[in-house]
Amino acid sequence: MVKQRIKHEEIIPGRPLPFSIYDDDGNLLLTEGSVIESDFQLNTLLERGLYCYRLSRARREESPQTPVISYPFETIDEIYTGLNLLLGRSIADPKLPAKILKLCSKLQDACEHDTDACLGMIAFGHYYKYPIMHSIHTALVCKTVLKRLGWLPEQRLMPMAAAMTMNISMIELQDKLYSQRAPLSGKQKVEILDHPGRSVEMLEKCGVRDELWLHTIIQHHELLDGSGYPSGQKEDSIVQSSRVVTLGDVYGARISNRSYRKPILPTDALRDFFVNKGQCLDQTMSKILIKNLGLFPPGSFVELSNGEIAVVTRVGKDARHPEVASVVGANGKRLSKPAVRNTAAAPFEIKKILTKNEAGIEVNRYQLWGYMRPEALSIRFD
Repeated sequence: MVKQRIKHEEIIPGRPLPFSIYDDDGNLLLTEGSVIESDFQLNTLLERGLYCYRLSRARREESPQTPVISYPFETIDEIYTGLNLLLGRSIADPKLPAKILKLCSKLQDACEHDTDACLGMIAFGHYYKYPIMHSIHTALVCKTVLKRLGWLPEQRLMPMAAAMTMNISMIELQDKLYSQRAPLSGKQKVEILDHPGRSVEMLEKCGVRDELWLHTIIQHHELLDGSGYPSGQKEDSIVQSSRVVTLGDVYGARISNRSYRKPILPTDALRDFFVNKGQCLDQTMSKILIKNLGLFPPGSFVELSNGEIAVVTRVGKDARHPEVASVVGANGKRLSKPAVRNTAAAPFEIKKILTKNEAGIEVNRYQLWGYMRPEALSIRFD
């Protein structure tokens, strides 16, 4: 083992340490898994000198394991692009099922690496076509809720695949409706009502044989009170995987922007699950989703009591007091870099949640969640 000085980019404030750190004399300062809370604390420690013990180069070359740094945003961007390519082609690819499952596996891995950052992309992933973005966001919600329900990683893949392909038969219509101001035409209404069945037919032609995948899609617009479609099924006749996909579908649709309405704030959308949709949606799943998203979901813009504007980055242990990163100071000027704030303490309590337009600022998701873009790193991790 050799002692090596730690560089600034190797430690991300607010994230568990990937190794134990020592001072120059070899005294243990912090154990692996400890958290350095702020840049100020990190810089103070680095000034006095931080070290870790690693295998020598020769030993590293002998070792079959190579250190890997994950970038969840890079992975999710790849998934957006991949799904767009798959669903934008003529849907007759016999390899489609395997390719969709591969995307689901990558999404699940990214979410396991940093759940809060991935859920934050539901608020920030609006650079892509709505049908693609919406399907992936629904799959993210699906994965999150099913994990809390005790589903194993491999069991979650089929419902996630269903979420990604639930609207495969109406991609063009869904894209058109996103910006359409006129009421639905009779033809459009029929196409919407028929799309679960047509999506299943298209997937079967591509070789999808998994019953859970197909069953989840055929029921993903059924509601517990029987007011859904295409069959008006109720309660226990609707499988659990369909209920969770429905939840993600409804949540994502309500918080997204439309040409004919403004997006609904995430807090209002979650509250609506109990007030207006309490008889339609699975309440156990709704509670799980709210617990995982918090009262202020990751990616939400908020105004703090001191006048700063911040973005929620971590749900934290207390749903009322998430971790946030301020991006605009109390003087109204943009901060040079996001500043982590404890919303449980004055003067950083959350005053109100803001829409993106009200916040009026573009942000760097890498900075917000403490990641550096891969090309910015001075160290290469293969």
